[in-house]
Amino acid sequence: MKKKAARLISKLRILKFFFAMIPLLLYMIIFQNCTSSSPSGVGNPGNASTSVVQKGARQLGVDILDTTPTSSFNNNISLVQAAGASYMILPIGWNQIESSTPSDCTTAGTYTDPGSELETFNSLLPANNIKLSLSILPISTSINLMPSNLAALPFDNSLVICRFQKMLSFVFSKIPNIQLVSMQFGNEIDEYSAASSTSFWSQYWGFYVNVSQTAKGLSPGLKTSVIGSLYGASGQSTNSLAQGGLKQIWNSADVVVVTYYPLNTDFTVKSPTVASSDISALANLYPNNKIYFNEIGFPSGSTSENSSQALQQQFLHDIFQVWDTYSTQIPNMTFVRLNDYSLSAAQSVAANYQLSGNLIFIEYLQTLGLRTYDGVDKPAFSQLKAETSARGW
Repeated sequence: MKKKAARLISKLRILKFFFAMIPLLLYMIIFQNCTSSSPSGVGNPGNASTSVVQKGARQLGVDILDTTPTSSFNNNISLVQAAGASYMILPIGWNQIESSTPSDCTTAGTYTDPGSELETFNSLLPANNIKLSLSILPISTSINLMPSNLAALPFDNSLVICRFQKMLSFVFSKIPNIQLVSMQFGNEIDEYSAASSTSFWSQYWGFYVNVSQTAKGLSPGLKTSVIGSLYGASGQSTNSLAQGGLKQIWNSADVVVVTYYPLNTDFTVKSPTVASSDISALANLYPNNKIYFNEIGFPSGSTSENSSQALQQQFLHDIFQVWDTYSTQIPNMTFVRLNDYSLSAAQSVAANYQLSGNLIFIEYLQTLGLRTYDGVDKPAFSQLKAETSARGW
């Protein structure tokens, strides 16, 4: 089982590169490299604040897919559980399960459990008392992940819907023992190439409503949604339809689900102090909805002016402060990621997107972890443990 799990994690790391890097590319503009500097006035937060809101029903997630020479997957689990985490995230593209599909609603499909990951996690996660936020994706940001013979069809096409529904039956047959935190059908859909048209949003609403009903029938009590970017959801993106389109879908969903990375358009990082206003803006737009942060992260490199290990630590501190403010409205937050990428891994991903010379982009990829690739806890990981301990995790 350990060897099988190790092979699985290696494969998942490649998939995670793919999904994690897509959203960042959409923000790229031509820019000059910044010199390394650190703003004044931001100190080391050290211990958690004395005035905190206790954990309550909140759940902490950490992205633990990426292993290192010093941290196996089982070690990752132990590390995040010691910090209070109880779940992980996993994205899978529809076309990874079904590359092509029958052109009718009755013929049985041919399905693949990619890397046997569903089957493996069905044993591995319950044995370690870890829950899962699972995303089965027809699209992820700008990428269409539908089976090849469906990719040109509208999302609310009856064939698209029925084939996705049949595929979901296969997925749930593989994970009877996993406790799902939630299931998402689309990642950062506001960044999809067609999301600037009103027809996209009505079609995707129709798709979501139908497949969500099927998923709930297969797993009673399941919470479902789609993932949007925080800046799209709060009206701060270049897509003027994103805010309204996401709201339309989330009005039919169980929860609002977002990703949050406080980035400028050139991959440089905003001050960690923006977290409070950014999250408050979203929470104020959805006062009657529960909000899940499926991904939240801040780099610790030195190239960008507002990026360093100390500022990453400050970000963790500030996140918990604003999370306390909305402790009942925001039940779940997932930090991306536990471990840094190696430099070669970050360079490889950058080269795949023809950004091999973009030092800011490479450093951003490499330093999102709460621990170094060499297995050393960053101040942010110590801060995470201090914050959760103070709140009774």
